[in-house]
Amino acid sequence: MNPCHSLVAMSLVVPFALSLATAGESDAVAIELTGTRLAVSAPDESLPKAARQRLDQRISVDFNEVPLNEVAAFLAKVSAINLVLTPELLAQPPSVTLKADGITLGNALNWIATLTRVRWGWRDEAFYFSDRKLPAPRVVKFHEVADLLRPVPNFPGPDLSLPEPGGSGILVMPPIAEPVAPPTGDELVDLVRKFTIR
Repeated sequence: MNPCHSLVAMSLVVPFALSLATAGESDAVAIELTGTRLAVSAPDESLPKAARQRLDQRISVDFNEVPLNEVAAFLAKVSAINLVLTPELLAQPPSVTLKADGITLGNALNWIATLTRVRWGWRDEAFYFSDRKLPAPRVVKFHEVADLLRPVPNFPGPDLSLPEPGGSGILVMPPIAEPVAPPTGDELVDLVRKFTIR
């Protein structure tokens, strides 16, 4: 089996968040090798299909110094979405002034976030407004990498040559060089980091 194929074929998505990143690195990709399993943990910023479709629906808004909590209630009602504000924004909601006809919900959320200097995102089956970025839930994938770490045995055959009359002949295949040692676990982790973390 091709080692690259087995790396992909053996991946497994774990439905719970396993914190491999250290504190303050919630957006970082973390890679650990335990035995012959490579664990790759990264933030899951993907939106479910239904949520993406909601963001594409067109709405019309006309807000003039309306508190953000009332704006959120209006958007939740007209768009049939769950929209949550963090307690800090509920305590002191900024005002929104925005007029737009036929704008997508996603663009309306972008404009509201820009005008009020807040963030919006998707978390736990709801859109949210927050005064700070909430860490995304993490997805962990495990890859079996034993075949990448195991040395490949070398079974050299006899030297093949075509004899020439009165001579030594032509060497058909040169002697096989000694096999290159497989990477160590640390070298494999460094290699994966080099090509996956930007």
